Amino acid sequence: MDLLEFAALMQALGILVGIAVALLQLRDLGKTRKADLLMELYATFRSKDFTRDYMEVLQHSWKEVDDWMEIRAGLPTIKNLEAISLWLSVPLYFEGVGVLLYRKMIDIALVDDLLSSETLILWEKIEPAVKQMRVRMNRPQLFEYFEHLYEQIKRREQKLSSGQIES
Repeated sequence: MDLLEFAALMQALGILVGIAVALLQLRDLGKTRKADLLMELYATFRSKDFTRDYMEVLQHSWKEVDDWMEIRAGLPTIKNLEAISLWLSVPLYFEGVGVLLYRKMIDIALVDDLLSSETLILWEKIEPAVKQMRVRMNRPQLFEYFEHLYEQIKRREQKLSSGQIES
């Protein structure tokens, strides 16, 4: 092998190493972006106003939709604007987290670590009302991503408890 061949080989090897390093950096950047996004979501979640609203939603009985909203011919009529605003704002936060999880923009392990209990508790609290509203409004997709988030956390917890995955 002469000097020119050796130089060409080294150049090709340098390009391959550069590509490998760039791919590793892109992978790490993707992980960092996911973590940053989740931390932004968590900052909203741990705010005093959101925490108050979350706790207020938990205190109410949401089993009967008719207490705060009347649905006729699939269209809602608001009876209590404050209640419906509160009821929508908190679950919509979790709906947004569910969309990000569904689109693989955030990692289930991080979501589980930060929001699992609150997600499970809230979904179980409002699920009867959501199911009523889906049927009465003919909107089966209502809060589907919140439900997806709930199901993914439950699935992960089952895998953790059975030892199928490590935390």
